Amino acid sequence: ALLAARCVECHNPTKAKGKLDLTTAAGLNRVADGELTRRLTSDGDDRMPPAGDPLTPGEVGLLAAWVRQRGLGFGVWG
Repeated sequence: ALLAARCVECHNPTKAKGKLDLTTAAGLNRVADGELTRRLTSDGDDRMPPAGDPLTPGEVGLLAAWVRQRGLGFGVWG
C-alpha cells in the first residue's frame, strides 16, 4: 500500500521517472537499499517523494526492510 500511495504515481509504466517502474519485479529489483534510504531522508532536491510530506521514519524503515528482503512478507500493494 505504501508504494502504491506514495511512489507509483511517478514510477509506473507510463511515467517511469528515472526509468524506474515500481509496478514490476524488474523495477523493484533495481532499487538499492542505501540509495532508497538516502533519497527518502534527503533534505535536498533529490528527496523522494518530491511533493507532499516526507515519509515518516517508520515508513522509511518499512521500505528499507522490504527492499533488503526483496518484498518477502510485506503487502506492498494491498
